[in-house]
Formats: sequence, structure tokens, C-alpha cells
Amino acid sequence: MKKLLFSIFSSFSFICYLSAQCSGLQINGYNSDNPDQIRLLATANIPGGTVFFLTDNEWDGTSFNSGENIISWTAPAGGVASGSTILLSGTTATCGTSSGTVLPLSTGDEEIYITSVNPSGTVNVTNICHAVVFGDGTSSSSIAGIPGAIDNGNFDNWDGTTTSDNIVSIPASCTLLPIDLVSFGVKNINIATTLLTFTTASERDNAYFSIERSNDGATFTEIGRVTGSGTTNEKQDYTYTDAQPLKGINYYRLRQVDFDGTSAYSGVVSVMMGHTTTFVVSPSPAADLLKVRFEEPTNEAGRYEIYDQMGRLVLTGEVSAESIELNLEVNVLTTGTYVLRVTNGRQTVTEQFRKL
Repeated sequence: MKKLLFSIFSSFSFICYLSAQCSGLQINGYNSDNPDQIRLLATANIPGGTVFFLTDNEWDGTSFNSGENIISWTAPAGGVASGSTILLSGTTATCGTSSGTVLPLSTGDEEIYITSVNPSGTVNVTNICHAVVFGDGTSSSSIAGIPGAIDNGNFDNWDGTTTSDNIVSIPASCTLLPIDLVSFGVKNINIATTLLTFTTASERDNAYFSIERSNDGATFTEIGRVTGSGTTNEKQDYTYTDAQPLKGINYYRLRQVDFDGTSAYSGVVSVMMGHTTTFVVSPSPAADLLKVRFEEPTNEAGRYEIYDQMGRLVLTGEVSAESIELNLEVNVLTTGTYVLRVTNGRQTVTEQFRKL
């Protein structure tokens, strides 16, 4: 089964990219013959366009020294699947693109670092993804405290065909992600409708997305399909409207299906379809003031949102913890039907009202 890269967001969380944190790439082997070669291992799915830097500028625990070599490596537009290996021969990459100045692996004791930011700029230990000491067995204290750092006592030269010590001989193999899914979210846009939105950065052989729904987060049923974009490196935005959501919590996930029938799943997002008895509004229709009366005090602080019939947010504000009643000034609204949505903790409830 192919892997589906995803970063999920809902009303309360946000998109996170590998380029903004340090993970996903490690040095897996090296060859000090001419040209100097470094084999990299993707330890997580890497989104397309993510940039890592390799340098032999030694780190002293506070900063890098200057004047030494730096190579940048950029993941291909289709992303790189976890488990892929990339071979850098000088500054030529078997997967993605690289540029810079060759790192001197054959000149004795060297420390090579992978960073998520250009080491000629601001770098700290959280930007250093991986560190390896090459050479004659002399330990280096400067890599102490760096996650995943390997001293040369356990990291030996690899001649391209054989290995020694703990180096695993893995041929360079770059597996592109079928889908680079960068966001997936859901919200209720009125009392009886939920809206799913999702975005891909790239797609490969993508036939369609199956929209699946569950009332318990375990057993899912397909409720619709959205046609994919085949193969593209352009950003694609998708939406799906569920006009008949379940009462209570609705769980959703995507099953991405290739043209050959291969499929993979996203993570799960959820939304609460509220019960109209949780609070009451009056009067309806309202002229200037809308009173919201909760059946019991709210257990924690939250927010209220008012949407028009087009699903546009027109008013919003805070709901204090232990609130029993709200007085909302709606005189700025035009005549029509609106949806009031109150989010309190993990629960979201809605109610319709009319404005004179």
C-alpha cells in the first residue's frame, strides 16, 4: 500500500511542515573515494520542496565556525517517502536536486551535520537534524547532545558495494509520495451541513478520494467521492459537503485511490453536530438584540460565531466560562436567516435565527 503524507488541521490546530522543524533525514553511509559520496536515509515522509543543508562547519555547542563547505539538498516536487535513500555524489543527487561545494570526506577527521536552516545563518541545536564524525576514530565532544549524532567509532567507510560495522548497504532508491496532502479539515457551516476541505501540494496517478464517515471513529462508510487531479505538481484545493451528517460527533477520513486501485488513508478529523436543545435564542426574528440562554452553565471559555446563508462569518466573540446567558448585538446584520455556532471545549453546537 502506498503511503499518504498528511498534516491535518481542524478549528484548533494548524499545518506543520518538515522544513520548519528538524527531522526526517539522516546520513546512512559514505564513500571517501573520488568523488566523495554521502548516502542519506529518509526517516519520515518529506514534503516536496523541503530543503536540508549538509556542512562540515564544526559546531562548538553555540555556533558553527565559518569558511567551510555547504551543500543544500531539495526534495523533489512529489515528495520523498520514508525509507527512501538518496546518494549525493559530490553535489549531484540521485533524487531531488543539490548544489554547493563538495564536502571533504577523505581529508581526515571531519564532522558532517545536516541542518534545517542554512548554516551560514542563525543555527541552534534544534536546527541540527543529524551529525556524524568521520575519520580515524578520534571522538568529538562537539556532537554531544545532538539528537541522532554518531561518533566514528561506529560509523565506517562504505565503498559503494560492501559495508562494515553498523552500516547497512541499501541501494539508492527514491520513492515519491503518491499524494502530498498538506491540509485536511472539517467544520459545520450550518445546523445540518458539514464542509470538508483538503489541499494537496502534488499528486501522482491520483484517481479519486473516497470520503468516509464514522460515528465512533472505528468503523467507516463511504459517503461520496471527489475526483483527483491525476499527476500534477501544482497545488490543488478540494471541498466536499456532507448534507446529511450524523447527530453528535462525525468522524471523517480520506481514502486516496490510484488509477491502479492502490489506496492509502489520511488521518481522521471530527466535528460535533450540536443538539438544538443545548441553548435557545430569542427573540427570533430579532431586531437589535439576540439573547442566548444556555440550559446549564458553560464548563469552560469558548467562542460564538454567526454565519450568513452563504456560510460567511459575519460576527464572532468570546464566551466566558460559567456563562448562562449572552446578549448579542445583531443590529449590524441585514435582514435574513443566520446560524449561531457556539464552541465550548471540544463541543460545538448550532442554532438558526432570523434577523429583521
